[in-house]
Amino acid sequence: CTSGEPATTRQLAASLRERFGVHFLDCPVSGGPRGATAGTLTCMLGSDDEAAADRVEALVQAFAKKVVRCGPAGSGHAVKAVNNAMNSA
Repeated sequence: CTSGEPATTRQLAASLRERFGVHFLDCPVSGGPRGATAGTLTCMLGSDDEAAADRVEALVQAFAKKVVRCGPAGSGHAVKAVNNAMNSA
């Protein structure tokens, strides 16, 4: 599985914000190589900062058909994990 770990993502986001004042966003994708080729990827965006999410979302929409804002940093990875579990059942 190539998805990130939500708790680690939250820790990394907090550390980067504290140490360097930067925002870390998670944005796993669903759709695989076929979705990438067809332009039908779905991205699950997690961010602790709405302004940063706004800026990133504009870029992500260049390659994704759908962008779902899931909540704070780590939530994109959490939703992706649920997506993976549902698709493997």
